[in-house]
This record gives sequence, structure tokens and C-alpha cells, in this order.
Amino acid sequence: MRQNRRNPASAQRPGGVTTTVTSTKVSAHSGPLPAPETLADYEHFLPGSAERIFKMAEAQLAHRLRMEESQMQADIAHREDLVVLQQSGQKAAFRSDLVGQIMGFAIAIVCVCGAIYAGLVADKPIVAGILLGVPIIGIVQAVRGMMTKDKSQK
Repeated sequence: MRQNRRNPASAQRPGGVTTTVTSTKVSAHSGPLPAPETLADYEHFLPGSAERIFKMAEAQLAHRLRMEESQMQADIAHREDLVVLQQSGQKAAFRSDLVGQIMGFAIAIVCVCGAIYAGLVADKPIVAGILLGVPIIGIVQAVRGMMTKDKSQK
């Protein structure tokens, strides 16, 4: 007959009931360095490994700081570029408005001079009225646009 060896983790009780005891150890750690117990195990298994792990963690930290610094510098440069671009857009809009006003003034002067010539020299009062109507309509439209703009801002 076989002899039954006793296993401390597994024992048979009288009556044929077997009891098994299982133990599980769970540990969690967060961070660039292992837990002190694990670090001691590494050092025991491979002498000098703890120092290498510390150097690796320090190098990783230095690299991460360099990357964050370069990212921050790139972000600052990008924001400065956006400000310059926005300012140049504002200058272009101002220039466009100024050119439009100058051209409108020039057209108004030409129309008034043409109306004076048509009315006095060429004796064409209908043409003079049409030529005077162009700048008058432009002035009325400008005033109405300013009035509606003021109302919308209030």
C-alpha cells in the first residue's frame, strides 16, 4: 500500500473531506523606481543593479524635463507666431479700409468734377444730376452703415 505523505497546504480530515489553503500576495507600486523590497531583491540577484536602476530613473527624469521644456518653448513660439499673424491681419484690414476710403473719395471727386463740367460747360443737367447722385448715394450708404453698426453694438 502507498504511504500518504502529508502536504502542509493540503490536509485530509477524517471523513474524507480535503481542505486546501491557498495564499496569494498581491502588491502594487507606482513610480519610476521599484518598491524597496524588489530593489533589494534585484541587488541580491545582481550586485550593482540598484545603482543602475537609480541612474536609469535619473536619466529618464532628465529626459522628461528636457522634453517638457522643449515643448513649452515650442508652444511659446507658436503663440508668438499667432500674435504676429493676428497683428498683420489687423494691419491688412486697416490698409484695405484705408485704400477703400481713398478710392471712394477719388471717385466722388471725379463725379463732382464731371457734374460741374457737364452742368456748366456741356450744358447737360441730366448727366450732371446722375454724376452728383453717385457720391451722394455713397455718402448716404456710409452714414446708414455707421448708424446700424452703432445700434448693433448697443
